[in-house]
Amino acid sequence: MSCEKNVRPKFKNLRNLWLTATALLIVCASVACSGSAQGISTAKHVRFTEFANREMVLIPGGSFWMGSDKARPDEAPRRSIQLSPFYMDTTPVYYDEYKVYVRQGGPKTPYWRYDSYNQPQHPVTGVSWNDAVCFCNWKSEVWGLEPAYELTADVDRWGHRVWQLRPQSNGFRLPSEAQWEYAARGGQEGKLYPWGDLFDPQKANYDEERGFRTGVRWWRLARVQEQWKNGFGLYGMSGNVWQWTQDWYRERYDINLSERDPIAEHRSSRKSLRGGSWGTVDVADLRVSRRSYAAPFHYNYDIGWRTVLPVSGYLALARNLTGKERDSQSVVLQRPPHRYSQFYQNHCSVAVATPKRSQQPMFFDESFVARLGSYLADLFPESLYFQKKIDQQEVLTPLELARIVRDVAVEHGVNPVFLVGIMASESGLGTVSFPRWFNNPMAYHWANWKMKNGAPMYDKPLRGRNRRYRNLAEGFAAYSKGIRRLLYYRAAKKDFYAFHHVYVGYEALEWMQTIARVYRDLLGTDILSQGKDAPIGGYIYLDWKQLVKKYNL
Repeated sequence: MSCEKNVRPKFKNLRNLWLTATALLIVCASVACSGSAQGISTAKHVRFTEFANREMVLIPGGSFWMGSDKARPDEAPRRSIQLSPFYMDTTPVYYDEYKVYVRQGGPKTPYWRYDSYNQPQHPVTGVSWNDAVCFCNWKSEVWGLEPAYELTADVDRWGHRVWQLRPQSNGFRLPSEAQWEYAARGGQEGKLYPWGDLFDPQKANYDEERGFRTGVRWWRLARVQEQWKNGFGLYGMSGNVWQWTQDWYRERYDINLSERDPIAEHRSSRKSLRGGSWGTVDVADLRVSRRSYAAPFHYNYDIGWRTVLPVSGYLALARNLTGKERDSQSVVLQRPPHRYSQFYQNHCSVAVATPKRSQQPMFFDESFVARLGSYLADLFPESLYFQKKIDQQEVLTPLELARIVRDVAVEHGVNPVFLVGIMASESGLGTVSFPRWFNNPMAYHWANWKMKNGAPMYDKPLRGRNRRYRNLAEGFAAYSKGIRRLLYYRAAKKDFYAFHHVYVGYEALEWMQTIARVYRDLLGTDILSQGKDAPIGGYIYLDWKQLVKKYNL
């Protein structure tokens, strides 16, 4: 494995000392030296006892080489960046911490009811960038700080309201890409991973099982302190969960951005992600310079976040400390000054614009394929099918996958939007899960317990074995034929909730929520509010009217 060589400026140590001192002076000036005037020093470690002992550490200011000119194109150009000091969560946000938010009105995550996700020290996933900034604003208001985000009147191309950063505020926020990468390096210059250049599978949770449970250390999520702790005292900066950052994503770094505390604020349809996840399949994608992205309204099984706090925010919090507490390098903050039980309803529930109803699309039209391809590209760039050849399925582009979905679904009289919704709900459209390795991102007739009986089989598998498909078209066809049964037709004459009970076999609200989001984004239709007397069949089957007559539904 190659290691990038660094061009080290002369007197680099002296230069870093000078930059750190300069950055501290800038912070002091930005808060009118209020901290030093009261004798407040910047603690290296802060703990919030009423937030499940959330810990933050001071990341010292300095300079580093950001990105890479020898890896993926979006990591270039590699350039020297200077950062001011800031505080960062030692781990991604975890369930014990997030439950405080839920008790005060915050939303439960889509995977809340599942023990394989909702464990006290597991990172919270299934949270969009939009919801993550709402969490940041709530935490800021609870602690009497200025919220870092405000909701604009703008709407993105998928119909969602746009949040923007208030950079001069002193509240909690998401880290910039530069802050994240600098912090992930942990003081090591130019290394590939948070611990060095040689990958170590014991230090990062990723998908090394590739469809089989092989007795590796983790299955799905690892607890937030089980992965490598770097030189800055940060856990989980490689693997386990992708982490939202502040920056709008661009395919190459903007060379016009400032070299000091840069943030990419030019809007696109995507926000940057960092870190890799339990669904990542290549160790090269766990490097600290590796970038990804997703639409800011998107959530998935393997996306989480952590927060940062400006030094000015800490100084504002530290004003309430006693003299001895102020001088301590490890500060404990116990009781926040405010509580907002209705925060989410008052501030964040309006973030989703009312969907505009569209005419029934012509699924044969190439404009639909183009729109679907853009949607897949915006939400699921880490899909396995965009990265690897699986069995006889060659690597695809999002547009190519969109065309296969459209062609196979329409051939079998199934709404292609429903097929996309199923894949999004079952496997994050192939970003996670075992069945994705067998061209079955729908998890059609799949059960993980069957894997103990042997590998999946083609065509008609033996009882107690899962099925595999040679390519996605074969899998889509088998699925589409499978849901064209009288059992499902009868369920589809009722509303979506009733249909999902028959399809899933139990209440799975997250399954409904994810599919409904896809319909909303692609068709502008809210299938969750159609009413009990409105059959869902017309949104699933393209020939629903004929089915009603044929089977007297």
